[in-house]
Amino acid sequence: MRTIQFLILFFIGASLSSFGQDWQLLWSDEFDGNALDTSKWSHSRGNGYVEGLYGWGNSELQYYQEQNTSLSNGVLKIEAREEPQGIADEYSNFEPYYYSSSKIITRDKFEFLHGKVEARIKTVDGQGMWPAFWMLAGGCWPETGEIDIMEQWGNDGNSNVTTGAAHMGNCGEGSTYQAGNTAIASGSYADDFHVYSVEWFTDYIAWYVDGVLFHSVTPSDYPAHLNWPFNTNDWYLILNLAITSSGPNANTTFPNDIQVDYVRVYQLDPGYVPETTFRVDMSNESIAPTDIVYVNGTFNGWCGDCNPMTDMGNGIWELTLALPPRPIEYKFTTNGWNGLIEDFPPETSCCLTTYADGTVYVNRFAQVTAEDQILDLVCFNSCETCFADQQGCTDASAVNYNPDAQVDDGSCEYLVQFQVDMTGYNSPYTTPEVNGTFNDWCGVCDQMSDVDGDDIWEQSIILPQGFYEFKFAVDNWTDQENFNGTEECVMTTGSFVNRTLTVNGNMTYGPVCWESCEACPSNCSVFDTAPVDLTKSFDPVNGVQDRVQVKWYKDSPQIKYSDEDAAACDIKFWPKRNLDPVTGNPIGAAIQDPDTLYILDAKKNYTDGSARSIFKWPIKFRADGVNNSRRAEPNIRYEWQVRCACEQGLGQESPWSAVKIFNTPDFDPMTGVFTPSSKSNRTIGQVQYGIFPNPTSDHTIRLTHNAQHAMDLQVRIVDLTGRVHQVLSLTGVKGSTDLQLETGLVPSLYLLEIESAEGLHVMRLLVE
Repeated sequence: MRTIQFLILFFIGASLSSFGQDWQLLWSDEFDGNALDTSKWSHSRGNGYVEGLYGWGNSELQYYQEQNTSLSNGVLKIEAREEPQGIADEYSNFEPYYYSSSKIITRDKFEFLHGKVEARIKTVDGQGMWPAFWMLAGGCWPETGEIDIMEQWGNDGNSNVTTGAAHMGNCGEGSTYQAGNTAIASGSYADDFHVYSVEWFTDYIAWYVDGVLFHSVTPSDYPAHLNWPFNTNDWYLILNLAITSSGPNANTTFPNDIQVDYVRVYQLDPGYVPETTFRVDMSNESIAPTDIVYVNGTFNGWCGDCNPMTDMGNGIWELTLALPPRPIEYKFTTNGWNGLIEDFPPETSCCLTTYADGTVYVNRFAQVTAEDQILDLVCFNSCETCFADQQGCTDASAVNYNPDAQVDDGSCEYLVQFQVDMTGYNSPYTTPEVNGTFNDWCGVCDQMSDVDGDDIWEQSIILPQGFYEFKFAVDNWTDQENFNGTEECVMTTGSFVNRTLTVNGNMTYGPVCWESCEACPSNCSVFDTAPVDLTKSFDPVNGVQDRVQVKWYKDSPQIKYSDEDAAACDIKFWPKRNLDPVTGNPIGAAIQDPDTLYILDAKKNYTDGSARSIFKWPIKFRADGVNNSRRAEPNIRYEWQVRCACEQGLGQESPWSAVKIFNTPDFDPMTGVFTPSSKSNRTIGQVQYGIFPNPTSDHTIRLTHNAQHAMDLQVRIVDLTGRVHQVLSLTGVKGSTDLQLETGLVPSLYLLEIESAEGLHVMRLLVE
């Protein structure tokens, strides 16, 4: 069904009808797991000294570390903490930092250009708190570009203002920015979750909070000598909670956090161009049958007769154009510029007034977004309709919304979906129906259907706003619901006791159980037996092989647990045998008295909190810097079992499944990533490598190999976040060669990836 909403244009007050756009999900993180997904995010660490940004370029007071990031119940938390003992930073003369927090980025893991970017965030109150959701493209910061989707600065009161900005400049010459802000009507943005987003296109960026536009920029908003950087490069996402240079005060609460429900990135279908419909009423003008009405504006160079409109009858002229998202100015004229021309006084409400070189320009104004939209019907040379008292439904969400209506006459109609759960109905029946005051209790007028066979029957009815009585029945009143009148969802009228409903918008009633105000209890019988058909897979996720996916099905029928089953599952696994890193075969005796690892209450939910089907769960490979209490070690044969419970873990619990096994590969225990055909510090084929000195404090190391022939090599130096610092292409290397390392490599542990025709070899290099 067509979705319609109002956008109130900032500082202008014009309105338009907008329709659903073709945004396609490109990337997202719903934070459903128990730890940060390191295939999507990396942590920034320290105080910025390593990146040449002491105090992260803003004299910030926090020290970033992984420990301040956590996931639970589908929400990411970044927590700011006091550190009374101080955290000594080894890269800045062990200067202590008395606050800690986290900053996560998608650099080198997910980067993109243009689209819709949004996150649902609950921010934070308190002096010194500085939460941000933003984007960078690297290079010369911030001159090469920075897009701040959400920034808020805490104070002693409510965090009731949020800002959006775009920074740019010429590298080394400083930067400039354009920013906008919007205030919440009451309370604080920290009281609840809000959706912060940008829609980002060629030469145009627009900022929204909860779907309401509050700011936009184009290249014309910046000095002409600056190059607009937002049409090129690959951009990455950043989430952080900083502490400002002025710091907190005695009223600031610690620990405190921001919470993130999801981050999503969308892009439009290739070739999709939004359409804008212009409409003007010429009823008050005297025009000849041969006259033609035109629309002229910034989008067509004010060309005069480029865009003729169509006479729709009754004085209404209309034209639909495919326009890219951005602000536009325009006027209606007749016969190009040779007839009537709209002429508005300065500061007219629906117009933009510009003063330039002693000339005043007053033109209509509209904000073209990524949605198909219909601009308001207006009278020629006016901001209003020709008949200002036109009445109708003015609610854009109603099915009979009238975009031309100025006065709401109470005629709005809405789509109401009725749902009744018949699982507790024990008599034979064919078809339930919904009967009420809206259909004169007719019996068969609104029969219900159960398309997916889950015993939840549905019927959608368009109803005028108002109050109704109704009840569910079966087979043309063969049987009907009976209430005693004490239930909270009913009312008694004479001898009749009926359900009640107040319609003031599109809504869903139910699902409710027959003769009940509540949903039916969950059917937990599928949990009488243990899960079956246990399998596993090692398929990479986003190209990274860092886990084993264990899978299972319910016993009868042998399909995955459905949404309606509302399952949560426990997984336990324990080491059984050691494996040879090269062959993968068991070696040595069975492991005695192994520790059992548990993943408890694994479940999935939709964004509204309702249960999702579950039939698999990742067991991640162990890695440095993370909690490894539920991760697998390399070169181990594990045995594992699973059990599940209904009501998302609160109800009946199944028995444990049969025992199955999985083998972990020879992955790197530092990164938790397995690279096929790669053996860190081991011989691959007949070629063995060495590096000297290691550790090194010099920037020259010697690389050796034992091949009897010259080899072409590519050597990559990668830090533990996966960022590539240096790539060396070497030809004809026989025996040994010296490698000159970049002088910018800071003291740390790196991975030396050596790729040749014989395969990929990974070694550790410690730079002191």
